[in-house]
Amino acid sequence: MPRTEAFTAESVDRFPDIKPGVLYVYKNKLVLECPCGCGDNILLNTNPAVRPCWSVSLSGDAKNIPTLTPSVWITKTCLAHFKITDGKVVWA
Repeated sequence: MPRTEAFTAESVDRFPDIKPGVLYVYKNKLVLECPCGCGDNILLNTNPAVRPCWSVSLSGDAKNIPTLTPSVWITKTCLAHFKITDGKVVWA
């Protein structure tokens, strides 16, 4: 699978069928396919009472351009390390 270089955001009410290039906001979680192309799904916590914790801010006219903080570092499988800024994947 090719690398994903950009993301849009979508709020969903149920766990999504994950598509490349989409960052899903679901309950207290963010769900996305790893942009390295490995095909793994990534589930990130957004509840500040539980660590680690990520946050997403949305910009653009449709409020669908995500900036994700802090960076995501996959330490067990593909070893991807990236952040998403203004919808673009920035590799660390």
